[in-house]
Amino acid sequence: MTELQTFLKADERSLIETYVEGNVCTKNMLKAYAPFCNNLSKILDELKVKIEMEVVDHWER
Repeated sequence: MTELQTFLKADERSLIETYVEGNVCTKNMLKAYAPFCNNLSKILDELKVKIEMEVVDHWER
């Protein structure tokens, strides 16, 4: 396992959250990380729900 693979496995959630929340997440970036992230779809589903809730909360104010 390369250093990158080790890092991604250890920190895949915060890595993906950083890209999604930083609004610099592109499909190409996700494709590049996908082979290293076993739970990618689960993590993205959770983030999607989290982001949708934040948007709803923002507009309800």
